[in-house]
Amino acid sequence: MHRFKLRKLQGDLVTEAFVEQWFDDEEALALASASAEVAVAWEDVGNYAKTSGTSWIVKEHVIIPPPPRGPGLLKRGE
Repeated sequence: MHRFKLRKLQGDLVTEAFVEQWFDDEEALALASASAEVAVAWEDVGNYAKTSGTSWIVKEHVIIPPPPRGPGLLKRGE
């Protein structure tokens, strides 16, 4: 088993796993979270993982949007 040692602001944090789930938007997260399949999956987590760890829910924010792609708004020659 691999263990990852992370540096936090004070002391060390030792973890055995990371889990990431990505959703298109908050509505997709809410829909998935309310499904019967997710309820069954959460009931099973205690069988293979510690449930006393720390978890975060984060939201991606675009600070500087990417440059536009494709043709511009102005016509050629104007």
